[in-house]
Amino acid sequence: MIKENLLLLRRLHLAADLTLTALAFCISFLIFFTIDSNPYGVLQDFQANLHLLILIIPLWLVFLIKSPKAYEYRMKSYPFILMEALKPCLMASGVLIGYLMLTGELVPIRNHIILFIILDILFLQLFRRFIQRMLQHFRMRGNNQKNILIVGTGRQACEFFDLAKANSQWGINVLGFVSENGDRPYNGKSSLVIDKLPNLSHILNRNPVDEVYIGLPMKSFHKVEDVIAQCREQGITAHVATEFSNTPVPYLSSDLLGAPVLSFYSVSRKITPVFCKRVLDIIASGILLILLAPVFALVAIAIKIDSRGPVFYRWRVVGHNRKAFTGYKFRSMVTNADEIKVKLMEKNEMKGVVFKMKSDPRITFVGRFLRKYSIDELPQLYNVFKGDMSLVGPRPPLQTEVESFANWHRRKLSVKPGITCLWQVSGRNRINNFDDWVKLDLEYIDKWSLWLDFKILARTIPAVFTGKGAS
Repeated sequence: MIKENLLLLRRLHLAADLTLTALAFCISFLIFFTIDSNPYGVLQDFQANLHLLILIIPLWLVFLIKSPKAYEYRMKSYPFILMEALKPCLMASGVLIGYLMLTGELVPIRNHIILFIILDILFLQLFRRFIQRMLQHFRMRGNNQKNILIVGTGRQACEFFDLAKANSQWGINVLGFVSENGDRPYNGKSSLVIDKLPNLSHILNRNPVDEVYIGLPMKSFHKVEDVIAQCREQGITAHVATEFSNTPVPYLSSDLLGAPVLSFYSVSRKITPVFCKRVLDIIASGILLILLAPVFALVAIAIKIDSRGPVFYRWRVVGHNRKAFTGYKFRSMVTNADEIKVKLMEKNEMKGVVFKMKSDPRITFVGRFLRKYSIDELPQLYNVFKGDMSLVGPRPPLQTEVESFANWHRRKLSVKPGITCLWQVSGRNRINNFDDWVKLDLEYIDKWSLWLDFKILARTIPAVFTGKGAS
């Protein structure tokens, strides 16, 4: 929920702000309706000026969109949140009043407009206070956490650590320090040092790192490029502190915990397409789960009749930024399939860490049909609806597979896994080299767009019905 879901929440927040603004406009007239000596005159004024909402809503929308800090909560005090939300309201109000003065409409309804502006500011501030309290409540209980690794042990790195620890409501979980040369941290907390810088690749491999904060001193700046390269190779965001030698860089817009940083991302940060992708996932998976309920029931009956064991196969897989989750499939194999797999490893037809066998003896009679037409994948729609997966994205790997990944393989974990992908629609039964599979995943990540997702989904339908994407 740190990245894509955060974008979704910001869009919902914006929609709530506009709803509250419209409500403030209506209530401003309602108040005068109840206290005015001529309430029906107020009602007529409201009807006559209802057209102003057509101006107010897009006007407020423009100023709120151009004030992204009005939606920042993680590391901000309430006065900061209040002021950042107040600015767009006042600017939009100024434009509205200027328009009404030019058109001569202000004088008859000036009291209504003043009350509307006061109510609007009050509603938005109270709503932000509620959101801030709610987020702090969740984060202080371990939810909505961002895992950050600190590279460096100097004063700046330790100040970053202390600030994060002193503000648990921000939801920043510092995994520890990576020492440049085995140095003791500036704050003296040697137990927080995970390892040395030469072992950074190994540290990133075995920890669920969302982002890396690079706080190396100026004399070690030549090492920063290598750290960024390692982060990019594995699909991890890197932030480079820019306050070298106590010289701040105030013109940088990117900041972390209020400090200026240079940020390096390995995946697309386009807000609107990412938001649309998540909305599409929620709507499509929700509708399909309802429509396919009868199919789920029939498949469950067939599985139970065919073999002993549960209907669903629960498997622990690795998702976005190495975070494990439980995936769901219809069971297509015998219940002790994982035990038998060990004995079949020498017959693996896939070159690399993934096991693949064309005539796998573990597959049941019904399971063979389910796998041929990818019906066994349908329960993953629940994972899509929850947010663990997307409709389109790299296939989620097992933890045991990730442990054997090459470093460049790990960049496929920089986005949410999906039910279908380029590998799926490219005839996965013809791809027998895991490196080729990962190359398709990285091609998808590098070229990602909503249009690419639509094309993959369109190609998935015939691949499923013809069984050409089957393993």
